[in-house]
Amino acid sequence: NLQDVGHPFARVTEEVQRMEGKPELDVIFHVDPGPKVTIGEIRTRGNKVTQDLVILDRVTLAPGDLYSAAEVERSRQRLSRLGLFSSVSVELFDDDPRATRRDLLVVVRERPQFAVEVGAGASVEDGPRAFLAGEVRNIAGLGVALHGRGQLNYPRAFYDFLYDKDDP
Repeated sequence: NLQDVGHPFARVTEEVQRMEGKPELDVIFHVDPGPKVTIGEIRTRGNKVTQDLVILDRVTLAPGDLYSAAEVERSRQRLSRLGLFSSVSVELFDDDPRATRRDLLVVVRERPQFAVEVGAGASVEDGPRAFLAGEVRNIAGLGVALHGRGQLNYPRAFYDFLYDKDDP
């Protein structure tokens, strides 16, 4: 809970003390909330094609907000759902661990920008077929994609299986 209200380095430790002359134990929890942290700048790393504005648009924290582990995870999921990255991590920039204002670092690994799929098959209705599909992802680094698919069928190859000249 502390990590969702600005305390990313909260630590809880426990200690057990035996009560003298009794078969009972006291369990004592020590809570060190650590410093309350606000977000400084939001930095990006690893994006070679994707423009920063596309990434920053999906981050739900803004400079000046209190750190929230739930919002960090929500931002990571929103970035992952774009389909542009094979991995995404959102973390505090590793500078002074006792600082009360820390930058947020978004590290991404971009998926390949081009994808091609080639295949062949057969259908009783459409005959043998070949297809070619292609995709260009992240055009101009804006998260826009272009998908295309072409298919070539030769249904005549199976006409003898389907066509019965005596059947009206």
